[in-house]
Amino acid sequence: MNSNDSKGSVPGRPTVGSGSLGPTRATSSPPSVGDCAEAVAALFTFLDGALTDELRLVIQMHLDRCAPCFSAYEFHIELRTVVQQRCQTVLPAGLKERIFLEVARQQVRADSD
Repeated sequence: MNSNDSKGSVPGRPTVGSGSLGPTRATSSPPSVGDCAEAVAALFTFLDGALTDELRLVIQMHLDRCAPCFSAYEFHIELRTVVQQRCQTVLPAGLKERIFLEVARQQVRADSD
């Protein structure tokens, strides 16, 4: 779906520019995203917050109007959440305390030498 094929926001769906993504900044004539492939390719950079304000606005506008691209956006948000939740290392009980104690012992030894 080309961004030019869309006539408006997808009904019943909040816009991407609302909530945790921050406010959008209107410009007089933002550049357009040529097609969905370009919008989806920019999703990782968009999600990392590494776009210029102008390009962020362009991607937000495309996502607000294009249901398939918005679905890809939602998928990547959910994927990041799952990866973040599942990729946490659980330390054995007491390991952190033993490490701090050993570091303190080494520092005492170094200070006494």
